[in-house]
Amino acid sequence: MQLKQWLETKADVPDIPVPGAVPNITFSQFYANKLIDAGIQDDERDLPKVGLTWEDLKEIGVAVGYRHRILKAIQKIAPPELKRDGTDDAKDRHDLIKRFVPIALSVGFAARLVDIDWIKKGTPITYDELEQFARLFTGVFVAVSGWEWYHRDLRWHPLDDAGRFFVDVAVVITTIVFLYSAKGPAHWFGFLILIFALYLIWDALTFRQYKQDFYPSTSDLGFYPLRGPIADALWTFYFIALAYAALWPFSKYDYQTFVDCLFVFVGALSLRLLASKPKKMPDGTWEKMSAGELIRAAVWRVLVVVVLLALYVIVSAGHFANYVSLLVVYAKSLL
Repeated sequence: MQLKQWLETKADVPDIPVPGAVPNITFSQFYANKLIDAGIQDDERDLPKVGLTWEDLKEIGVAVGYRHRILKAIQKIAPPELKRDGTDDAKDRHDLIKRFVPIALSVGFAARLVDIDWIKKGTPITYDELEQFARLFTGVFVAVSGWEWYHRDLRWHPLDDAGRFFVDVAVVITTIVFLYSAKGPAHWFGFLILIFALYLIWDALTFRQYKQDFYPSTSDLGFYPLRGPIADALWTFYFIALAYAALWPFSKYDYQTFVDCLFVFVGALSLRLLASKPKKMPDGTWEKMSAGELIRAAVWRVLVVVVLLALYVIVSAGHFANYVSLLVVYAKSLL
C-alpha cells in the first residue's frame, strides 16, 4: 500500500492537518512525503530494506511521538532476524555454559598435557607421547568446532527448555574426558562418538521444543533447519565407522594413530565447511531451502562421508603412513 495509507492504518499517524503548515497538509501525507523525498519508494515494503533509525526519522522532521510508532510498525513488517530473545532462565543457562566450555577445554587439555613425561619431566619424547599429542590437538579442534556451531544455533533456539541445558552440561563433561582420554585410542574414539550422540539428543529436544522451525509451512527458512540434524547424524555415522576400522581391522598397523587423527580432523573440518548459513535476499526476506535443495545437500554430504571413509581404507590398507615415515627419515638424513 502507499506510505500515506500505511502510516494511517499501521503506524497510527493521524490524517489530520499539521498545525501551521502551509499549504494545509495532514501528518500522514506530510511524513509520507518526507520519506519519499529521502529516497524511499511509495510502498511500505521498501521500509525494512532501508534500515531507518531514530536519528534518521529525526533528521527528516518526524515528531518524537510518531518516531516510536513508525519504527514499531516497521519492525512488524520486517522479516524476522535469525535470533530469539530467550527467557531469563535461558540466558542464565547459556551464560553458565559459555563460562563452562573454556574451563572444560583448558582442564581436559592441561590435564592430559601435564601427564606427559616429556612435559612433566623433560625426558626425551617417545612415540607413544607423539600419538597422545596427535589425539590431543585433534580433539581440541573437534571440540572447538562443535561449540562454535552450537553457539550459532542458540541464537535461534534459546535454552528455554531445561532438558537441552542438561544435555549441554553432559557434552561439556564428556569433552573434558574426551581430551584427557587421548592416551589411548579406544576411550578416545568412544567419547568422541558419545559427544556426537549427545548432539543428536540435543537436536531431538530442539525439534520437540521448536517444531514450527522444522516444518517448511511454518518456517521462515523452509527446509534449512533440517540440515543440522541430518549433518549430525551423518557425521556420527562417519566417526562410528572410523572408530570400528581404527580399533579392529587396522589397529595393529604402524603409524595408524596419525592416520586416524588425520581423518578425524578432516571429518570435523568438512562438517564446518559444509555448514553454510541462510542469506538475506535483496527484498529483505531470508533465503529459503526447497525439498529438492535439502535432498541435494544431504546427498552431497553422504558422498563426502563415503569418499572420506574410502580414502581412509585405501590409505590405511596401503600402508601410506609407512612411506611417509620413510620419507621423513630420508629427509632428515639429507640435512
